[in-house]
Amino acid sequence: MNQRSITHYIKKVFSIHLKNKTALSLLQLIIITSQIHLAHRAYAQNVKEHIFQRCIACHYPNQEANKIGPSLKNILQRQAGTRIGYRFSPAMIQAGKKGLIWNEKNLTAYLRNPQGFLKGTRMPPIKITSKKEIEDLIAYLKKA
Repeated sequence: MNQRSITHYIKKVFSIHLKNKTALSLLQLIIITSQIHLAHRAYAQNVKEHIFQRCIACHYPNQEANKIGPSLKNILQRQAGTRIGYRFSPAMIQAGKKGLIWNEKNLTAYLRNPQGFLKGTRMPPIKITSKKEIEDLIAYLKKA
């Protein structure tokens, strides 16, 4: 629901009471609150998309196609080294065969230090060490 439709709906609901100053003040408060909420949601999504800009040269977030790195579409709960059509490092393939699943915990550790998490991976360091940035990146991937 966008700002215009929210405003229209609220005016329609309160149209009978708009002569009353209290109702008008309440309507204004509701409109302002909804605008703040929509602006916050848009800002939060932009922050998450901005974080992914470090990854976009090598990965698609929401397409099936691979780039230099594998597509990250539906990465969460995927077995490591199994993306169809991508040539993974032997280390990544072995990790997947041994049961490595990309959950939030494993993905967080991998993003902090790919080589430290999985020696022999082709993933270069991406220099995202902030817990908040990694959380935002994972949240973005969940919705992509």
